[in-house]
Amino acid sequence: MNKFVKFVIGFLVLFVAAYVVFMNVPQANIKNEEAIKTFSSTELFQEFESNEDLASSNYIGKVIQVSGTIQKKMLDEQEAPVVLLGSGNENQVLVTLEANQAGKLDGYNKGDQINIKAQCSGMLMEVVMNKGIIAD
Repeated sequence: MNKFVKFVIGFLVLFVAAYVVFMNVPQANIKNEEAIKTFSSTELFQEFESNEDLASSNYIGKVIQVSGTIQKKMLDEQEAPVVLLGSGNENQVLVTLEANQAGKLDGYNKGDQINIKAQCSGMLMEVVMNKGIIAD
């Protein structure tokens, strides 16, 4: 075999090995992480509204637990369940739940109280959280 064929075979073996390792890396599991703080949706929103820079440095990327009233339930583009917590048009927290939480969310309706543990992503129009699980 010439050097080029050996190089291609070696490259393919390394590529396949890297792919297998990458696909089997464990994902972060919110369920097993302790929330650093517990808020109502109103308290969390007010923390960001009063001092967004401080709240961002304290909470972005961290797991927090939030409770609130369900204003809206929907699905995002990847069919993941999303919950909007708050009161009317104010004090809103948008939480994208993990896909396996859809069945649990079906037991909740607009106006119900819910507790969710999730990773904070910051504030856009509302406080955004991801990788959420319903905390029983």
